[in-house]
Amino acid sequence: MHHSKEVAVPLKIADIQPGDNDRTVFNPDELQELAASIKEHGLLQPITVRLCTQSGGKKYEIVAGERRFRAVQLLEWTTIPGFVRTLSDEQAASLMLAENVQRADLDALDEAHAYAKRIEQFGWSVAECAERSKKNARHVAARLSLLDLLPEVQQMIRTKQIAVVFGETMSPLDSNRQRIALEYLVQTEKPLLREFKALVGRLLAEQAQETLFDIQFAEQYVNDAVEKHNTERAAMLKRKFPIDPQLPQMERVGSIGATFEAYIKQLLGSDNPYHRQIAPVVGTIYDSLLRGGMAFPPGTSPKRKNAKP
Repeated sequence: MHHSKEVAVPLKIADIQPGDNDRTVFNPDELQELAASIKEHGLLQPITVRLCTQSGGKKYEIVAGERRFRAVQLLEWTTIPGFVRTLSDEQAASLMLAENVQRADLDALDEAHAYAKRIEQFGWSVAECAERSKKNARHVAARLSLLDLLPEVQQMIRTKQIAVVFGETMSPLDSNRQRIALEYLVQTEKPLLREFKALVGRLLAEQAQETLFDIQFAEQYVNDAVEKHNTERAAMLKRKFPIDPQLPQMERVGSIGATFEAYIKQLLGSDNPYHRQIAPVVGTIYDSLLRGGMAFPPGTSPKRKNAKP
C-alpha cells in the first residue's frame, strides 16, 4: 500500500508501543550503529504506526520501523517522525511482512514464524505469503520447513553455527535422522552442501521404507562420510606456501576485516614477544586488503554503508 501524498508527523516516543513484530532478534551492536547513523544523517525513513485499539495508555502501535524506533530511543529523542495509518490487523500484518522480509538481516526462523503466523491467523496460502512478501513460493515453503527442525537445530541456525540451507535440506527427516544429519555437520570441517544432500537423500530413502531406525548403521554411514570428507579436504588444503608454526591459527570471527583486527589484537596482547613482533606484518597485509577493496573494516561493508536507516 503506497501513499504518495502521505506526510509524516512528529509523534511522542512516550505515546508509541511496539506492535506484534515478526522480528525477535535485535542485535545491540547493530542498533548502536543505526543510532550513530541516524545521529549523523537524520532519520531518512519515518516509522509507520496505527492507532491502538487497546492502548494501555499508549496511542500508537508500530507497524513498520521498530529498529528505527529503538535506535532513536538510544539517542533519547522525545519525538520521532511517523506515518499514521488506519489499518486492520490483516492489513498491518501484510505491511509488516513486506517491510521485514525485504531486509537481509531478518533472522530466518523469525521469517518462518512470520509466514506461519499469517497462515494460521488469516488463512493465507503459501502463494499469498509469497505475493505479499515479494518472495517466490519456493522460498516461503523452504523457510516454513525450518519449523519442522528440532529445537537444537533451530538454535544453531539462529546462532549461525549452521547455514540456513543445511537446515532446509534436513527438514524432511524425522527427529532421529535429523540428529544423525546434525552429527555429520558438527563433525565435518566446512561441510559441502552436495555431500550433505547425498547423506540426507540416503537417510530419506531409509525413512521412506518405514524400516526401524538403525542407529548403528546410520552412525557408521555418517562416520565414513565425515572421514572421507575430511581426508579429501586435508589433501585439497595441502599447503604450497610457507607457514609459521609458532603463530596461533587465525579464527574466523565474522567478516574478513573483523577477523584480521581480532587476530592483530590477539598478537599484540600475547605474552610471546615474537607474536607482538609479527603483528605489524599481519597489519601490513590487512592494510593492503583494505586499500585493494578486498576487505572492509567491521561495520563498514558496502551493503551496510549504503543501507537506509
